[in-house]
Amino acid sequence: MRKELAENQMKKEMDDVRVLLDQSQAALYVLQKEQFSYASSMTAHLLGYDNSGELIGKSFWEMIHPDDQNKINPGQEGDPSQGFSAPHIFRLVRKDGTICWVSMGGGITAYQGKPANVGHLIDLTSFKEMEKSLQNSLEKYQTILNEIDDSVGEVDLKGNITYTNDAGCRIYGHSREEAIGRNYRSFVAEEYVQNVYQAYNKVFRTGIPGKNIIYELIRKNDGNQRIVEDYISLIRNTDGVPTGFRTVSRDITDRKEAEKNWPNIVAGWRPFSGASRMPL
Repeated sequence: MRKELAENQMKKEMDDVRVLLDQSQAALYVLQKEQFSYASSMTAHLLGYDNSGELIGKSFWEMIHPDDQNKINPGQEGDPSQGFSAPHIFRLVRKDGTICWVSMGGGITAYQGKPANVGHLIDLTSFKEMEKSLQNSLEKYQTILNEIDDSVGEVDLKGNITYTNDAGCRIYGHSREEAIGRNYRSFVAEEYVQNVYQAYNKVFRTGIPGKNIIYELIRKNDGNQRIVEDYISLIRNTDGVPTGFRTVSRDITDRKEAEKNWPNIVAGWRPFSGASRMPL
């Protein structure tokens, strides 16, 4: 009688534990010989099954996306250095064939007297979709930035380049690899270095964007001088602390040459006589 009461009490306690586990937002599992010995209701829901009982005895390995199976070595149960216990992020194939991204973690223990992998799965599918959407947006805006004629760049508070678009590479005469980490002083003509510093310093002190900042630069690839015009704005972190500057630079060399030659063009201009006027 006592034995029967003890068994009933143990069964009740186990049922209570299962109820608690099934209420967890994490998908809990127990694997033995790579097969489910236990799966919570959330695990069944995540994998597209009607109830957790459907998972018992099914191979977890076969649910891993074929392209991700090389990321995981099932190893030998009972060996803490191997198996499904280490954290992993990979894809699983649901019952209906759709894909879900999961993060898996757990440990090696004993379950019903035998070695087992016990752990949890966290559904990352929505985060992965968001990540892909953000990546597509970044690629879109990166394409736009690289197709415009003006240089768009960023520098830290010391004046070291942290970003440049394709136009910046063309105007300043360096590759992107050469540009990153390079200080603005290395390409600004010496007589303009102080003026540029003062312009950036004013933006830092006031927070007001700087406009019409004109200086000469020396191109790295051919040593030629070009005249550029900068628009500068301050970059702040989420706490409002300045971390650098964003610049839009335009090569105005041709415009300046045209302005310089304009008086000569005007002086040599003669109006058309009535007889030579072109017909409308």
